[in-house]
Amino acid sequence: MTDFEYEGKSYELKMTRAGVRVAEEQGLCASEIAEKPFSAINWLFFASLYSRYKINPAKAATMLDALLESDGEIPATFEFTKLFEELSEAYANLFGLGGSE
Repeated sequence: MTDFEYEGKSYELKMTRAGVRVAEEQGLCASEIAEKPFSAINWLFFASLYSRYKINPAKAATMLDALLESDGEIPATFEFTKLFEELSEAYANLFGLGGSE
């Protein structure tokens, strides 16, 4: 999955069962992923960071907002649609629901 830098620190997104479990405890709901993509991407992003970095949902949301938004001086790190597709696919693949790679 995607690697990126935020505030001088390197991160790697990796969807894990541990991350999904914690995200589900906090509010991630599989049935809402397609219905509420802007809410779901926050939970999917959090889930893909949690097992390795132990950040909280608010910190993950702040990071994601900064990485998706461009203020004109620094281009956005992520494009919403591509990141949402990558995270959604990683989530589905974790449960054996996605296509083969």
